[in-house]
Amino acid sequence: MSTTRPIRLLRLTRARTFAHGALAAGVGLLIAFVVFLVATLGAWITVDTHRALVTAIGTSDSAELVLETRVGSDSAAQDEAAASVIHGALGPNVLVTREPVGSDGELVQYVVTPDAATLTPAAVTRIAAGITSLEDRFRTSTAAVGGLTVSGGLAATMADAGAGAVSSAAISPIPLAIIAVLGWFAVMELSRAWGRARARETSLLTARGMSRGQKAALTTGEMLLITLAASVIGFAAAFTVTWLRAGTAAPAAIASGLPLTITAVVVLAVTAGTSVARAAESEAQVSARAARFTQVASVGALALIVFSAVLAVWQLFATRDTPVDAPWRVALSSLAPILSLIAAALIAVLISAPLARAVAAVAGTRPGLSPTLPARNVARRLPAYATAVALVVITVSGAVFAGSYVATWEKASGSAAALSAGAEVRVQSGFVSPADLREANELGTAAAVYAVDVVVGEIDAGLVAISQDRLADVVIGIPGLVAPAALAQTVATDSVALELPPNATELEFTVTAEGVEQPVYTSSAQIWVADDSGVASLVTVTFSDAEETSRQPDPNDGFYGDLVVTTLTGTATLPAGVTSILSVGLTAVDGGRYDGTIVTFTAPKLSAIADDETVPIDFQPATPSMILGGSVRAGTSSPYGVLWSTRAAAPVVPIVVSQSFATELSLTVGDTVDLRVDGTGRSFSAQVAAIVEAIPGVASARGVLLSLDAAVQAAVPVGTFRDAPTTPPAPNEIWLAGVDPAEAADALGADVSVPTDVAAVITGGLITTWWIAPVGAALLASIALIAMLASLTATRAGEVLILRAVGVAPRAQARMRIVEAATVVTTATLLGALAGWGMSALTVPLLVSAAVPGSRQLTLAMNPVIIGAVIGIIAVAFVISAVVIAGMVRKHATSTRIAEAAE
Repeated sequence: MSTTRPIRLLRLTRARTFAHGALAAGVGLLIAFVVFLVATLGAWITVDTHRALVTAIGTSDSAELVLETRVGSDSAAQDEAAASVIHGALGPNVLVTREPVGSDGELVQYVVTPDAATLTPAAVTRIAAGITSLEDRFRTSTAAVGGLTVSGGLAATMADAGAGAVSSAAISPIPLAIIAVLGWFAVMELSRAWGRARARETSLLTARGMSRGQKAALTTGEMLLITLAASVIGFAAAFTVTWLRAGTAAPAAIASGLPLTITAVVVLAVTAGTSVARAAESEAQVSARAARFTQVASVGALALIVFSAVLAVWQLFATRDTPVDAPWRVALSSLAPILSLIAAALIAVLISAPLARAVAAVAGTRPGLSPTLPARNVARRLPAYATAVALVVITVSGAVFAGSYVATWEKASGSAAALSAGAEVRVQSGFVSPADLREANELGTAAAVYAVDVVVGEIDAGLVAISQDRLADVVIGIPGLVAPAALAQTVATDSVALELPPNATELEFTVTAEGVEQPVYTSSAQIWVADDSGVASLVTVTFSDAEETSRQPDPNDGFYGDLVVTTLTGTATLPAGVTSILSVGLTAVDGGRYDGTIVTFTAPKLSAIADDETVPIDFQPATPSMILGGSVRAGTSSPYGVLWSTRAAAPVVPIVVSQSFATELSLTVGDTVDLRVDGTGRSFSAQVAAIVEAIPGVASARGVLLSLDAAVQAAVPVGTFRDAPTTPPAPNEIWLAGVDPAEAADALGADVSVPTDVAAVITGGLITTWWIAPVGAALLASIALIAMLASLTATRAGEVLILRAVGVAPRAQARMRIVEAATVVTTATLLGALAGWGMSALTVPLLVSAAVPGSRQLTLAMNPVIIGAVIGIIAVAFVISAVVIAGMVRKHATSTRIAEAAE
């Protein structure tokens, strides 16, 4: 029968395929599984990244940009121009809302927010880049009328989101690359097993005159049909699973990874066809090529690949301070781990040869066939086992890498979010009164916080002043980075405030005033008090009782008024919960109304009323007398004075600074520095008590921490002043521990934030992929391992009859074969674990630092669940292989012909 006619070729193709239907179905299902994994993971990366972007930007309290200007004469044209400028700068993935401002409607705000439904990493990157030029473009357009005011934190939020998106895109190819490499191995090995199974029929076809081209056409047609069918199954399964997870977003998600999936299908089809065709050739040719992997792993190839891997890792280290979106750094984030995986596999294959020979030499000193024969067989047949070694090494090292990345990312993202937030719940109220703090303390442990930006020269930093008695209770501790108890001890200072008696409810103040009559009656006392959390309040004492003690008539016939000496007495109610007095001050006349007049104050006395008893409070004024007033027109008016304050007696304020801030200012422990609060006249003279890696609650690398109690006591100066003297810093936040955020928001009526890192949330979208990829890779490696060990057992059928002839029972032979395979798999697993740990130690901290920009002092962590799951899958695959090996050895032992046994 001729085999050259097309109809005959089609029938022959079908007959050849169904002759080994199990193997053909196995190859097809394996291709379908690889296509399913690649398509699903690619789609899930897209879905998870989009969800992470929406979550990260949605959890930000400042993800908007407000452009405020005057309303133009043609509001419709102005709106159109504004939308054109905004979309031109930021792209179509933003929403623009027009909001009138003011009762008269003279102003208009254009509020820009990201469109959550269409956000992609590319869109985030464009928005982040366009914001920098939007203000200038809007200001020069017709949309801006009479100036422009810009507010909102969208720029910072999108910058963080853009960094996370870039980092996510840089590391996403790594799990896909592991899947692709192991899928290629698995398809190649199972296809070779199929090819060996049809070696005899291939020889018969050659003998009947079929040319190489006709045989290639048969194999190509076969593989084309199988690959198409498998691809349809894989795509359908991937689409179904993605639809169940993402709903209507599934088609777009699948389409986003279509180029990669099609490439994988083509590579798998070519691999399967080539492997089947080559493995179907003569046994001599197959054996000659059995060592090809070892030949590839020659010294020259190894040197080239290892050099490339080392260069990539070194460059990754060298570029760690460059922006995460720099193209070269993005490329290195993918190349360094992938090249390291390949280099690890080649090194393992090379060192396994001398290792196997050493084990064989040791085993050879022991009597008996076992373990001598298995050890020698492994050493002698190592080229045949090279693929198994490479498979297991790549799988295990990839699992260790994935486990370390997941664990390190989780640890770093939690630490970065906790470091940035400072506390479990952070309430931004703008102003914290003692009543607010009391209400917060009813919810849980609360501390008042003064969070501002400070400037030293041209260097700015974030300052956090927190109640020293509550610091250790509310600040989140981060092992190796933030030790709340140690920080509290470092910044703590002894109080120099005037202590109020328990249950004090009122203050009474008496002072002698000398001056013209009318101004005397308009004087008042200004007394700053504080509670035990450092929250200050102003108590104003109005002099309700004025007892005249002497009077000197005005020699100018009453033009200025008589000179009067009066004892002024007044009382004021104390706020609830106050425990100390920070300063005692006075105000005199309104100089604009009583020009040129002065008042001299002497003999101040202060008392507290507690439990209906008057308790004197002793203090020493800075001067025996204080002159207030003067000429406003002449510029000599000083209507404000402070008789006594804690600032005069307070020691130098101890501060803790971050390493970055200390480095930029060349600060060391013991140095003094003046901190100026940005945008105010307030300043602190402080001494560096400690230098740490980072300050809790400060998002930037430059931070300062001090006690709110010390900051309050160092605020009010002593002396006379033309303008109101510096007041104690008013806390603007409350930090809480052990409180539900929603409950805190409802109770306190303020914005609440919890530990969140925008960039970390985005890169965290890939964590699911890092869990799935190692498991899928292990399944692929297991299929390839079973097929490879079965094929190797089949090629050694003749050994069974020879060993049986010298008295070695089939069961003992099967046991020795299993020992061989166990030795190879166990050694490869150990080498893979070692290689994965080394690769992780070198690259994971750098990759995670890019994925979590707010991380500090990264330490490598491991997720044992991922590693254990992968090793468990390989162990199950080995058990299945052992059962297959034992069955094949029994079959070979009962055969009467080596050729039949080999089948």
